[in-house]
Parts: sequence; structure tokens; C-alpha cells
Amino acid sequence: NDPDATMSTPTNTTSRKRKADANDDEASSGRKLKLSKPSASSSPAHLPASCLAAILNFMEYGEVRRCLLAGKTMAVDAASHVETLNIMNASELVTSAARRFANVTEINILSLITASEASGTGDTLSVGTAIRSVPFLISLPKLKRAYLGGLHWNIDDKKWSKLCYLDGATNGPMDHLSVFRGLVDQLCGAFLSRSLSPSLHLEGVFVQDQINCLKDGSEDGYRSHPDPNCRRCWNVITSFPLTSVLEKIPLRYDCGLCLNYSERIEALASRHDNPLRFQPQAVMKCFLGMTKDMFRIGTIHSGGDFVDVRKPFVERIKLQGGQTGRQHNGARSLFVLFEYIPVKHMQALKKFSIAIGPSVMSSILEHDLLSTVSLPSWLLVDNAIDDGKKRVFARQTCEGLVQLGFDLASKDLVLIDPLNEAALQNYHHLFRSEEEAS
Repeated sequence: NDPDATMSTPTNTTSRKRKADANDDEASSGRKLKLSKPSASSSPAHLPASCLAAILNFMEYGEVRRCLLAGKTMAVDAASHVETLNIMNASELVTSAARRFANVTEINILSLITASEASGTGDTLSVGTAIRSVPFLISLPKLKRAYLGGLHWNIDDKKWSKLCYLDGATNGPMDHLSVFRGLVDQLCGAFLSRSLSPSLHLEGVFVQDQINCLKDGSEDGYRSHPDPNCRRCWNVITSFPLTSVLEKIPLRYDCGLCLNYSERIEALASRHDNPLRFQPQAVMKCFLGMTKDMFRIGTIHSGGDFVDVRKPFVERIKLQGGQTGRQHNGARSLFVLFEYIPVKHMQALKKFSIAIGPSVMSSILEHDLLSTVSLPSWLLVDNAIDDGKKRVFARQTCEGLVQLGFDLASKDLVLIDPLNEAALQNYHHLFRSEEEAS
């Protein structure tokens, strides 16, 4: 005999008692009680796949893949609900493994840049990440947002912050700029071939002077490399997502492109998505941003060198009600503020207005145009500026804006002709056309 068969345990005793009580109830009530059987639904509850995926969205990609080994629910159901991937190592950028994440809309590739642990040593660019990133991005069909960069610990804020590649802040490898430019070329190819969506919100690339194709100190984009026909900068403007392109086109130096204003406008007009026709509001904002970047503010002091011609000029402008300022230093010399756009920039602005068309140009108000120009902070700190005075404009600039359709009232401005003012001889070259200069 099996001793366990006759052994009574507390559990067995309790079960028998409950069954006996149920039989008594059944007999007394005259009806038959139906006992429920254990089912899968009565087993310990599991989180829905969507809830599991919401947790995985905040985990590193390596940890996510280890979690998927837990079973079918995680490997299939939860993976299909994951919307965000966080890549921490170049080795994780394997396209075959990414196919199970068919609904990913956002990816953070945080292995492109590794912050230096020691101060002054510079960051490191990952060659493996640069080579593998674009194929991995292409393997995610529903991708809407992507970040390529790294992370660094912010000591002041006590938190992690995103870190972008910068040529001047990176020390390794030796050819890191060439590697990064190769990444940019791959992205251009992916956008041009429609392998990546043109509406992709891309961060970490095409910020500040990453491409570093612009010679420092140049007035309007002169190429610093041997190749006189740079295609990379042209490809960036014609292929990268329109939102980021329109933000960077007006900036001469911050985006690091070697194309001058005219070339940027030509590249923008040649885009396949035809933004000049289908994105009027965004293009209008770009036009105002370019105008703001083109405007310059010149100062002519009544003292110092050439006082014999500068002092009478300053006094004449002051009598006409033009805006002047006075230095805070001991000399407290008076000076004139005048605003202008160099002739070659104005020519590019005219080309932009023609490409935009009269319907969009007519919607730009004179107030919006002139309000884009503000005095630089250094000028306000070191000097006292007279408020309520007429703005002083170069005649060529005023006439150029009038030709674009802006109704600038001359009664509200003091106009000067730099080419006919001896006090402004240092500015003469900015108001001569290329034919006149040659």
C-alpha cells in the first residue's frame, strides 16, 4: 500500500470539508451546485503585451533583447508593441534582429559619440556606429524620429544629457571628420532614394558646424577644401528633411555649409518635394530668417581716425534725426548706427523672392521684415543708444527692399549712400557689384 494514499494533509482535509459543506448545501436547497474548474484565466495574472512594451521603451536595447528571451509573449507580442529603441553599442546595430520591432517610431543611437572621462582629452567617434547606423534606420519602416549622438553626465544639473558630434571637441580617431562626413553621405543617399522618409525628424546631425565645410572668417561661404565642386553640401540641402534644412539655410556659419546664399536657394528650389510651392509658411519664415542674417549694423564714430570727415557726417545724421549712440568710456564720443545688406546678399535675396513667387512675398509685412533686425547685445552693453530716432539705412538696401515689394516709407528713415560718403570708405566694397569690383 502506498502510505501517501492514506496520509491526510491539512490541505486535503480542508478540501474534503469544503466539498462536504457544498453537498450539504446542495441537499438542503434542492438544487445542484456546479463547481468551477481551474482554468488558464484563474492562474496568476500577466501584464498585457502593450504594458510590457511600454516598459521596454525605456530600457537599453541590449536589455530589451534579453527580456525577449523570456517567452513567446515577450518575444512576439511585446516586441510588436515596442515603439522606442535605445542603442548603446555599435554591435547592437544588426538589421536582422531589428525586424521583429516592426512598429518602432523612435530610435536613439547613443553610441556614436563617447564623452571623454578626463577633462581636455576630447570625445571619441565610433566608426562602427557611423557605418552601421543608416542600414539599421532603414530597417525600421515606421520610423518618425531618430537621434544620433551620445550621452554625457552634466555635473551641474546632475543628470544625463545628449551629446552631439563636434569636430573641434572630438579627438579620436584621427580621421573622425571624414568618418562623420561619410555618415552624412549615407544619410543623403537614404533620403534621396526614399529609403528614409523625408519627414523623418532627425536630431544630432546637421547641427552647428559639424560638416565643417566652411572656411573660418569667410564673408559668404568660400570652400576650404581642394575640391571646388563640393556635392555634399548641395546634397544635404536637397535631400535632408525640409524642416531642418529651412532652419539652417539662413545661417552663414552655424551649419558649416560651404554654399553661399545663392547656391543654397538654387538647391532648395531643386528639391523633389518643391517646398517653394507647397510649404509657403515655412519658406516665408526661412526668407525672414535669411534677411535677418544678411542685415549688418555699421558704426561711424565722430572721433578717432579720419575725424575730419567722420565728425561732420555724424553731426549731419544727428541733425536729420538719425539714430546715434554714445560710448560709456571717458571720451563718450558720438557715433552713428546704420543698417545695410551687402550687394551680393541682396542679389541672393532677390533670387529667393523670385523663386518664392509674388503671392507669398505679398504676405510678408514690412513690420515683420524690419522687426527681424535688432541691435547686437555687445552694442547695448558698452554704449547708450538714443531711442525714438529714425533708423539709418543704406540707400542701396532700401531700394533693393522696395524692388522686392516692401513699401518702406522714406520719411521714417534716414538714407545714406555709402559710395558717396568719405566717412564710409571702409564699407565701399560691400556696395559694389562683382562687375564694378572687377
